[in-house]
Amino acid sequence: HGEAALEHLVTTRGLPIDSIVAFGRSLGSGPAVALAANHANLGGLVLQSPLESGGHTVFNRTVSTVFRRVDIFRNYELIDRVQAQTLVIHGMEDNVVPCANGRNLYAALDRRGLASEPLWIEGCGHYYMPSDLIYVRVREFLTELGALRHGANAPHVSASR
Repeated sequence: HGEAALEHLVTTRGLPIDSIVAFGRSLGSGPAVALAANHANLGGLVLQSPLESGGHTVFNRTVSTVFRRVDIFRNYELIDRVQAQTLVIHGMEDNVVPCANGRNLYAALDRRGLASEPLWIEGCGHYYMPSDLIYVRVREFLTELGALRHGANAPHVSASR
């Protein structure tokens, strides 16, 4: 569905692909990472509580390697193909998708200079995240993307609570 949405935005709405930022939360990080991996000129990527893989999240790495063929969300493999600047947001007390998943994806992006300053949220798990804090950080990220794309003359975007 991500490909269809992207095609609609580009062909029907006429938006330049480099102005589109994909967002994936939890399981949605799989399609979002795949979209970014397949479109090097995507404008940006936001991952909230992302998983490295379905198998890594449910099982340990050894067990998930055995069942690799049925793991449809292997973000740890696709992340190296992502060329978009990426923001990772994760609750540090997440017991559904442990924060190590987000940290590992962040590290893979950071090694290539594609990771924006992450938002690691103390005391938060998977379901109850402070939307106001996330909103402010995402707005900052969108401003950063504008500055990267347009240089110092990028318009200023402010976030209010």
